[in-house]
Amino acid sequence: MRFEDRRRSIVPVVRVFVALFCSLVYATALPAFADQTAPATTGTIAGVVTTQNGTIPLGSVLVSLTSDRGEISTATSDGDGKFRFEHVLPGKYTLVAVVEGFSSQTQPVVVAGGATTEAPLDLKLAAVTERVDVVAPNTVVPSSGTLASSENLDSRELEEISPGGGLQSALRLLASVIQVPGGLSIKGGRPSQSTVQLGPGAFVDPATGLSQVSLPDDAIDSVTVLPNPYAVEFGRFSSGLVLIRTRRAADEWKTRINSLEPSFRTKRGEPLTIIGISGFSPRIESGGPLIKDKLFLQQAVQYRYSTSDVESRPQSELKTSQRLSSFTRVDANLSAKQSLVGAAGFFPTLATQATLGTFTPPDATVDIDAGVTTMGLTLRSLWSDALFSELTGEVHSYDTNVTPQGAAVMQLLPDTRSATSTTASAG
Repeated sequence: MRFEDRRRSIVPVVRVFVALFCSLVYATALPAFADQTAPATTGTIAGVVTTQNGTIPLGSVLVSLTSDRGEISTATSDGDGKFRFEHVLPGKYTLVAVVEGFSSQTQPVVVAGGATTEAPLDLKLAAVTERVDVVAPNTVVPSSGTLASSENLDSRELEEISPGGGLQSALRLLASVIQVPGGLSIKGGRPSQSTVQLGPGAFVDPATGLSQVSLPDDAIDSVTVLPNPYAVEFGRFSSGLVLIRTRRAADEWKTRINSLEPSFRTKRGEPLTIIGISGFSPRIESGGPLIKDKLFLQQAVQYRYSTSDVESRPQSELKTSQRLSSFTRVDANLSAKQSLVGAAGFFPTLATQATLGTFTPPDATVDIDAGVTTMGLTLRSLWSDALFSELTGEVHSYDTNVTPQGAAVMQLLPDTRSATSTTASAG
């Protein structure tokens, strides 16, 4: 082949290679050119997240940049509340700021090419809304037959609020009951104008009209007070009715011992000097099935010891009180439609120098020895879906003995009393 022919055949090939080389150089240089021109065709969004009308900057706030196409980018404000979005194409956008404890803030922004758009965000404190549902517990009896609503305390509340205080302390927790000389007043009535029912039977001393019940704390399941009930089924009284439900044994045996720590008396004016025991109220509870699903036994025993002195007399002169409370409950399932509940209680008390006072020295005081014994049976029968019967029989015994310190005749003087009275007894 001649040289001229060879040159003519090579020229087209060279032209193709030159074209490919120019295209490659152009494609390589284009991104660099685009990067150099990006700042001139995009914009920046900068702002500060604050609260309280711009006075307090907020850090760690999530700020989202969104458009019609959805979320584009997110940023978190720094410790000074500042945030920034760069290389944003010109157009309309929306900023959304969200953080716990504050209401979310939404703000539209318009971005221009080659410019920085300021977008301050001020968040408001979120409104705090709480909802509390108060649900009344189921009462022992409905309040529809009373002139006022009933008040109820269950065993859990007694244990948490007034542990070891007994029935009288529990009743003082109710708004309608106040402590007065001689006992507790319900809705302003005298203590003798109210009555106490232990289960279906009344539990009031017929001589004084007062209740001398001192049940162990662990024997009480609930206490309900009905101010001014008028239903004839509750007997004769005019102030209020206290209904006591005793605790039934569970399906498994359980034994508890509580309140083994005593409280101490301290010397007057020296609260760190202990001179004796002020109070001691241990109690024990045990209960469970004697025959599975048939016979259950619940036993509660509590001993209470307390001392008190008279401010106007020497601190060595004390009034002391000792009280033992024992209550037993037996539940028997006679059949699928009959049950028998038996209860027995023994409540002896001894108060020494019970009348000690400013004008009554120890030798003129009296000791009071009292006791209450109760026994009862309740038979419940379900005859049909609409007929139910309850038969109750109870026996109560009350005994009170007042004993002076000697046999001398009491002398009443202008500023004191001397000697002691003669022996007196009431049963």
